[in-house]
Amino acid sequence: MLYNVFNFEILLANNFPQKPARLNNKKRANSKAKDEEEEVEDLEGEDDAFENYEEEEDYEEVEEEEGFNNHEEDKEARDAEKAEKSREAHQKNKELRGERRALKPNADLIFECKKIWEKLRNKNLKTKERTDLVQRMIDSMGDKVDEITFRHDSSRIVQACLKYGNLDQRNHIADHLKSHFLELAKKLVIKEFYGQVRKMIKHKEASTILEDAYSQYGNAAQRFALLQEFYGPEFVHFKEILADGQAVPNLDEILKTKPEKKESIIKHLFQTLSKTLDKGTLNHTIVHKGLLEFFTHANNDQIQDMIELLKELAVEILHTKEGSLVAMKCFLYATPKDRKAIMKSFKPFVMKIAKEEYGHLVLVQILDAVDDTVLASKSLLSDFVKNISEIISDKYARRVLLYILAGRNPSFLPKDLITLLSENDELKSANSKKDPLTRQKELLKYISNDLIKYIAENASTLLKEPFSSQMINAAMLSAIENKKAATDALLELAKEDPQSLENEHVMNHILSNRVYKSMVANNISPVEGEFFSTQLLEAIEPQIVYHATSYGCFVVLSLFENEKTSGKVKKLLKSHIKKIQKAGSEKPPKKGSEILAEKLLKA
Repeated sequence: MLYNVFNFEILLANNFPQKPARLNNKKRANSKAKDEEEEVEDLEGEDDAFENYEEEEDYEEVEEEEGFNNHEEDKEARDAEKAEKSREAHQKNKELRGERRALKPNADLIFECKKIWEKLRNKNLKTKERTDLVQRMIDSMGDKVDEITFRHDSSRIVQACLKYGNLDQRNHIADHLKSHFLELAKKLVIKEFYGQVRKMIKHKEASTILEDAYSQYGNAAQRFALLQEFYGPEFVHFKEILADGQAVPNLDEILKTKPEKKESIIKHLFQTLSKTLDKGTLNHTIVHKGLLEFFTHANNDQIQDMIELLKELAVEILHTKEGSLVAMKCFLYATPKDRKAIMKSFKPFVMKIAKEEYGHLVLVQILDAVDDTVLASKSLLSDFVKNISEIISDKYARRVLLYILAGRNPSFLPKDLITLLSENDELKSANSKKDPLTRQKELLKYISNDLIKYIAENASTLLKEPFSSQMINAAMLSAIENKKAATDALLELAKEDPQSLENEHVMNHILSNRVYKSMVANNISPVEGEFFSTQLLEAIEPQIVYHATSYGCFVVLSLFENEKTSGKVKKLLKSHIKKIQKAGSEKPPKKGSEILAEKLLKA
C-alpha cells in the first residue's frame, strides 16, 4: 500500500509540477533529490515483502488511477472552456476596437499608415528601405497631412516621416503644413500650461498670460482642456478625451458619461472660483466660463453660497458673453435682499454697462425680472432720463430703452435677445412674483415724461435718424403719460408745405413717414378723446393730393384705411384718381399711389 501511495504522489508531482527551486536554494534541492533516490532504493528492497499483497492492492491501485484520470479529464475540460471564453472575449474586444476606429475620421487611412509606421521603426532597416516606406506613407496620406497631424493618435505618423524621410520628403510635409505653423506653435505653447492652471489663476500676473492663451490663442478643445483643471486634481493629470482625440467640449459631456463625478466637480469648482474673487483675477474669461458651468450644474444651496460671494462683484464680469450670462443667473437666483445689493453695485456704472455688447443684456434681464421697480428705477434708470440723447444714439443702450417701451416686441428687439429672455422664463417665474404688465407700466411711468419732453423738443432731428425714429415709434405706441407735446410737434412738421421746403418733408422721408404711418394704423391717442389720425389729416389736408402722388402716399393710404378718416380722404381724392394712377405707373413707380387708386375706384 505504501508503495502505491508513493507512486501516486510521484504521478501528481509530474502532472502538477512545482515551481522550480531558486538558485540560492540549489543545495537544498540537491539534498532533497538525494533523499528521494535513497527512499526509492529502500522501497525496491522491500518488494518481496509485499508480493503476497500484490493481488489485493492491484484493485485499489486501479481505482486510484481511474479517479486520478477523471480528475485530469475534468481539469482539461475546464481549461478548454476557459481558453474558449478567453478567445471569445479577445475577439469581442477586437471587434469593438475596430468599430471605434471606424467611427474616427480617416480611420482606414490611419490604420494603413500605422502598419507602415510599425515597419519603419525597425532599427535594422537599410536607408533605401526606410525611404521607400516613408514614401508609401506620404502617398497614402495624400492631401490629408494636416488632418493627420492634428490627431493625437496619428501625429506620430507625420513625425516619423520628418524623422526618417529625405530632404524632398520633409519639404513635401512642410508644404502641406505651411499654413498651420502658427496653430502648431500655439498647441505646443498651450500644452505647457497643462497642470498649472489652478496655480496660475490665483496669481495676478500669471493669470493674465493664462487668459491670453485661453481667450486669444487656444482653439475650443485647448480652451476646455485648460478649464477642466478647475474640476479637481483628477482632471489636472487626466484630460477627458472624445473618440476623435479632441477634448470634450463642455462639462455636460463629462457628466453624461460620469454622473457620479458631479459632486466632486462642483466642490472643486467652488473652491477654485471662490479664490479668484479676492485675487484680482475675476475679470478673466476662463473664470467666467467656470462660473457659468457652476451656475448651470450646481444645486440651489450651492448657488446661494456663490451669490453671497459674487453679488457685489457681478458688475466686474459683464464684459464677456459668459460673464453676462452668469450675472443674469446670479440676479434670477438671488433673494430680494441680494438683488438689491446687485442693483446698487450697478448704479455708478449703469451708462457704461448699457453701452456694452453684453452688459446691456444684463440690464434688460434685470428689468424683465425685477419686483422692486422703485429701486430699479432709482438705481438703473435715473441716469437714463438724464442722458436720453446718449442712450438713443447708442446701438446697445437704446435696446434697454426700447425694452421698457415695447417689451419683447420683435419689431423693436433683436430675435436673439428675446430668445435669451425666454430661455430664462422658468427660472424667473420661480423667483419673481410681479405681473409682467404691471412691472412694465411701473418702469414706463418713471421715464415717460422725460422721454415725451425730449421728443417734443427734438422731433425734426429724431424723425430722420434710424435709431431715434424707431424709438419715437415705440414711445408713441407705448408711453403711458400725456403724449400731446410730442404729437403736436409731429403735426407741426407734417403741416409744412413740402414744395417750399429746402429740406425733405417728413412725409417724404423713408424713416419718418413710417412713424406717421404706424401712428395712424395703430390709432394713437395723444390724450383721451383725441386721435392722431384725424389731427394728421387736418394738418396735411391742403397738400393731400401732393402727398398721395409722392413718397407720402403710404401715409395717405393708411389714412384711407383708418375708419376715422376714410370717408374724408375719399371725398378729398375722388376727383384726383387719374393723377394718383399716373403716379403709380411712373418710373420709379409709387406702389402706395397704385394701391390707393385701386381702393378709391372700388370705394
